[in-house]
Amino acid sequence: MIEAVSAEPHLQMNNFWLHDRKLGQHKHLSAADYCNAYGRENIEPLFRFSCIRNPWDRLISVYFFWKGIGHIKSDKLDEFDPHEFEKMLKLPHAHTSYTKFLSIENKLFVDFLMRFESLDDDFARVCEALGLSGVDLPHKNKSNHAPYRSYYDTRLKNIVAQLHEEDISIFKYSF
Repeated sequence: MIEAVSAEPHLQMNNFWLHDRKLGQHKHLSAADYCNAYGRENIEPLFRFSCIRNPWDRLISVYFFWKGIGHIKSDKLDEFDPHEFEKMLKLPHAHTSYTKFLSIENKLFVDFLMRFESLDDDFARVCEALGLSGVDLPHKNKSNHAPYRSYYDTRLKNIVAQLHEEDISIFKYSF
């Protein structure tokens, strides 16, 4: 059983985690993780959906989130340091590919992809597909920073483009 667990007592910010007792993990489980734990035959008939996000936007959000929780040490939580950001881009989390994460046997294993850029509309479509009405999507983990494009120079933009080339191509993202 998957349950929502508040992380607010642990972090001084508005946040939540998903905890799957069978898998013993929090948040961000791959399609393969679920199929391995519950059996593909049990997962396949379900309506499977996930959310994707423009990689340039996502990585700026991750950067400021990590600064806020202390994963990136800084006295100036609201300032962008391109050198810190480039160091972060070398970490495994920055390399996470939606394509690989959401695929089984090199095929996307989802029925619908919500895009962060159109999250409210896409969430409404998911609710409709599930027969749910009157469900509001709360805005959690809201970050307070400028639009992502303002943080990139050509070099950083190209590094992210190389790291996420497959996702950018498959999901038709652009800077």
